[in-house]
Amino acid sequence: MNDKSLATIKDHIHAGEKAIPFPYLDNKGNVTIAIGHKIENFEQFEKLDINVGKPGRGVIPATPEDKRQAWDALQGEIEKGGFEKRPASDYQTVTATRMAPDAVEADFGRLVREDHLPKAKAALKDDAAWDRLTDTQKAILVDVQYARAVHVYPESLRGFTFC
Repeated sequence: MNDKSLATIKDHIHAGEKAIPFPYLDNKGNVTIAIGHKIENFEQFEKLDINVGKPGRGVIPATPEDKRQAWDALQGEIEKGGFEKRPASDYQTVTATRMAPDAVEADFGRLVREDHLPKAKAALKDDAAWDRLTDTQKAILVDVQYARAVHVYPESLRGFTFC
């Protein structure tokens, strides 16, 4: 995959996903951060490059204990329920953990390259078929893989054709 193709794919997903630097619950109750990065468990959360605001110390790298406290706070929000109707912004004060903008972009690029792109390619079951697609077509397939269903976000298809 060339850099232009990857940039097209990332730009397309960026158009519909906001970069949210703090952990929040999506409308299904999944812990999420950055650009739609669903976190399955504490082990994944613990590996994230996140910081924490500390009174008198400013913003510093989060310790394993900071990450555990943040994870537990989010689990408490899941137990409360109501996440189906809460916007991500409601979770800004649940934890003091944040992901720096460069870390958000690095995380997003890694997710696209190492997870969503291979899954989208595998769905075609034919490398030659993938190679025949335009960058735009590849972007749409990876976008769907990124869990943005096109029937929910029809505006994401404006200007894109498969012909």
